[in-house]
Amino acid sequence: MITYDYECSSCDHSFSVSQSIKDDALSKCPECKKKKLQRVTLEAPIAFVVGEPTTVGQMADRNKSKMGKYELDKRRKEDNAVEDKQNKEKSDLYRKINKMTPKQKAKWIREG
Repeated sequence: MITYDYECSSCDHSFSVSQSIKDDALSKCPECKKKKLQRVTLEAPIAFVVGEPTTVGQMADRNKSKMGKYELDKRRKEDNAVEDKQNKEKSDLYRKINKMTPKQKAKWIREG
């Protein structure tokens, strides 16, 4: 079922109706009973194509599913190595800040 929007060119009455794509367009206005009803497009129709990725995440999932076990293991190790390095740098910085006196901390905050 698709929701179509209709507008009467005679009385400006507008409304939405859920119809099958096979159904004929309505022509008679329910308000003024004249055959001046037109189907209007307020939003672009949404269509999905099954099988083809449309977002970066879907492409990544598709590429990941095509990888072999050894390649996946290698990628996971590389990702963890980068995360471990970032976590180590962060913890080193926190250790350095915690060793500072309140005066040094204030100066570090002001000057960087």
